[in-house]
Amino acid sequence: GSHSGQLRMDYYSGTCNKSVTLSLTGTGNAPPPTANVQISNGPVYDYGTLQTGNSATKTFTLTNAGNRTARDMTLSLSGAGFSVISENCASTLNVGSNCSVTVCFAPTAQASYSGTLQVRYDSSQDDVTTSISLVGAGVLPPPPATVVADSNSFDFGSLEVYQSATHGFALTNTSSSPATAMGISLTGTGFSISSNNCDATLSGGASCTVAVTFAPLSAGSFSALLTVQYGDGYSTQT
Repeated sequence: GSHSGQLRMDYYSGTCNKSVTLSLTGTGNAPPPTANVQISNGPVYDYGTLQTGNSATKTFTLTNAGNRTARDMTLSLSGAGFSVISENCASTLNVGSNCSVTVCFAPTAQASYSGTLQVRYDSSQDDVTTSISLVGAGVLPPPPATVVADSNSFDFGSLEVYQSATHGFALTNTSSSPATAMGISLTGTGFSISSNNCDATLSGGASCTVAVTFAPLSAGSFSALLTVQYGDGYSTQT
């Protein structure tokens, strides 16, 4: 619209007080309509830390917060480990409308990752680029737990009937990861577990002991199998 004002200067001429007035006028014009596409969750989105082999997704919303339709809109994504898995954005985005882009982060190595999701469009005044930075980190998964016995077999030798002998078997987790849901069983006539200080979880590098007693009740040969079952962090092992 039109605007007006006055600039007045008062002064003393040496004989009397005087003033000079200057009229000011001007016209203000509204800014031309322009598109303004904004990306949610900016300016940086952090996917956090993921183990290699895992992935995480995030849906970003693009909104035209301007007063003119965005035209010739294109999307691009850069950065290793990031990929667009779905998007519903057309080449135009009307005023107040939105569309979405879903980006997946899937690290393949132990490292820091960075990428950029970028949208370019014609705002009616010029070509505009809006972007959001993507960051994340990859770490290697822990090694599986491995429980080993101090021997694969043991011979109690020959005993007279009703005599007995006991031997302790040491079980050691040679990994840095814990063995979980550990269970111990013994099959075979004439043998029994006489003591067991193994808990359900065996920490990495830790050991426990299972004592087995052989007590034949008749003449003959005897055999048994001591079995340890545990979770290695990925599957059940025996």
